[in-house]
Amino acid sequence: MTERSPPDLRAFLAEVERSLPGQLMRIERQVSPKFGVTAVLQRLEDMGRFPLAVFENVESLTGDAGRKVVSNMFADRRFCAVALGLPLEASEAALVFEFAERIKNPRPVEVIPREKAPVKEVVRRGSDADLRQLPIVTHHEGDGGPYLTQPVISRDPDGGGYNVAFHRMMVRGARETGMYMAPFHTYDNYLKCESRGLACPVVAVLGHHPTLSLAAATRVPKGVSELEIAGSLAGLSFRMVASETWGSDFLVPADAEIVVEGEILPNVRELEGPFGEWTGYLGPARRRPVVSVRAITHRRDPFLVTNFVGHRDLSNLQGLSWEADVLRRVRDAVPSVSAVHAPVSGRSGFHFYVSIKKTHDGEPKTAAYAALGLGYPKLVVVVDDDVNVFSDQEVLEAIATRVQASRDVEIVRGLKGSTLDPSMYDSGVHDALIVDATRSLEGEYPPRLSVPPEEVAKVDLLERSD
Repeated sequence: MTERSPPDLRAFLAEVERSLPGQLMRIERQVSPKFGVTAVLQRLEDMGRFPLAVFENVESLTGDAGRKVVSNMFADRRFCAVALGLPLEASEAALVFEFAERIKNPRPVEVIPREKAPVKEVVRRGSDADLRQLPIVTHHEGDGGPYLTQPVISRDPDGGGYNVAFHRMMVRGARETGMYMAPFHTYDNYLKCESRGLACPVVAVLGHHPTLSLAAATRVPKGVSELEIAGSLAGLSFRMVASETWGSDFLVPADAEIVVEGEILPNVRELEGPFGEWTGYLGPARRRPVVSVRAITHRRDPFLVTNFVGHRDLSNLQGLSWEADVLRRVRDAVPSVSAVHAPVSGRSGFHFYVSIKKTHDGEPKTAAYAALGLGYPKLVVVVDDDVNVFSDQEVLEAIATRVQASRDVEIVRGLKGSTLDPSMYDSGVHDALIVDATRSLEGEYPPRLSVPPEEVAKVDLLERSD
């Protein structure tokens, strides 16, 4: 039996190129990190194309050419299937069910010596740790500057486990960034350190196997390490190595492309932002904590990964992890759930579609209320299991033909909202809309139109008449 290689970005890129011909695009011409990368991605999006994009010749912030950038790593759900080692056709409901199962069994990390760690091929400490040598992307007009958009690792100072989450970091100089943290686990670790007058160690991982990003986007209880969740998703333990700054007291991913070691300074706030967020709007500039960079380590000729935030790339990344969590919550309430989808049309976080095999007319609203327990849903549509929740058209058709608003639509007021939602109340709450788009179990409902499948199977569109 051949031993599998540890999960890393390069193996993933090779597998996408092998299993999805034409879906990995290499851009060889020289581009600027300021709008040059995202201009290409936007042009592809305008054409309805969402390849995994590998930029071979991006300038650093100091203007040096030849740097490499990867983006659109989640723009196609089939890329997520590849990351989990699943068949390409398992990119919809099967992907969500498999994801939900794997995260139940965290896999401990493996600690390796530094001489075996690819991320230690180049080590820069102190004044040599210059962020400007990297091709850090400015994404959208109005952004406050170039931004790091990849997972950030922190650790509970009271001896707890590692946490991995997404936190944007605005580059302000060679060794300084601003950092925006939502009020979750990383922020809690930071506040604990700050209350003691201590800097909070953090590590930005600027390129790794996509299962690390999927794990970082997953909500798990504090104390459960997303590094172990990443291993369970990949099916192999993530390898870790001692950091340059804190040694074995703080481990970093050994197979990463680039690692930035830094400290969030206590009691220091500087202006950070604006930044184009997942909502599709600019998030405002606010006074936020400051990160002082201590070391940068990387592979030779590394790839820097950036998310195309506010577009399909981040929507699918965020959506898959939330789909798995909503699936778990709904399944506890309504075991007959068939599928869950966070559609890109709802920014993969504001809207959820849920299909169930209904046995009681009260189940749709029970399922919808369960779904409202995650994140910031503003619309939950529950449909029968003959509706494909991965098709906006089919869900809208169900609303058109199975809904009476006075009976099937309900507004739930005063829920906690996202601070990035431009429509949210000043008080920090929003409303949600529940739509029961299932057929009533009372009386007869006409069958949907269908052409006999056996007749469709006989058709060969490549036939030519004489």
